[in-house]
Amino acid sequence: MRIKESGLLGLRKAVIITVCVIAIVISALYFSNISGWWNTTSKSTSSTSTWTSPTTTTNTLTTPAYFKIFGLVSTTGNGTEDTAVVFTSSSGKRYVATITNGSFFIELPNLNTYNATTVWKGSYSWQNGTIYRGQLFLNAAPGSKAAQSFNIQDETPNSLITVSGVITLKGHTANPVMIRFNATYGQTFEALVNNGTYSINLPNIMEYTISVKLEDTAGNFGWSDAGSLTVQASPGTMAQTLDIWSTSTLTPHQD
Repeated sequence: MRIKESGLLGLRKAVIITVCVIAIVISALYFSNISGWWNTTSKSTSSTSTWTSPTTTTNTLTTPAYFKIFGLVSTTGNGTEDTAVVFTSSSGKRYVATITNGSFFIELPNLNTYNATTVWKGSYSWQNGTIYRGQLFLNAAPGSKAAQSFNIQDETPNSLITVSGVITLKGHTANPVMIRFNATYGQTFEALVNNGTYSINLPNIMEYTISVKLEDTAGNFGWSDAGSLTVQASPGTMAQTLDIWSTSTLTPHQD
């Protein structure tokens, strides 16, 4: 019995020793695993501890560098069209969006303020101008689509204006048969006079000198000066009246 108890006691000691060794190994592995999360850095004679977060993947939203502006453009005046939209930044830099088939598209630097202006033209070379559209503030937030549409309709003057009136010749035996408008830029526009009245379509935004063609009782023809006319019709205006009154001092001259 004593021999058996001695052997059992030795077996117990061996088991206890084995368990202790296993515990020590597990502890060593555990503390070696967390050493990457907590780093101790020594500097001079003092020591500081800094926390290092685990590596993770995040979606960082960035502020858009550019803002897309697009839209449709039209004018109210007959024979006119918009040709460009100009954006001028707060620093004075100009960005031009060309209008094609009534639409425009442009990318503007984000986080800026712009003055917007449209450029229009008429059917004649001297008919053109600009229309101020106001300020545009671009402040696209991080992650936003940074795009917006603007539809523009500009009130422009009509390219052609109907001018009509009555020609009265006091103390004259001749009859007016035609009226002529000579534009400052050299163009000539004529219309027949019927029973002392006439009607003609003239290009807007132009100055004219007027001549009237007369026929006397003998069937002779001559042109007589009849003053001048400035056509400067505003948007929405389609017609203008001009009556011509002349006295016997109106003397016909050859064409």
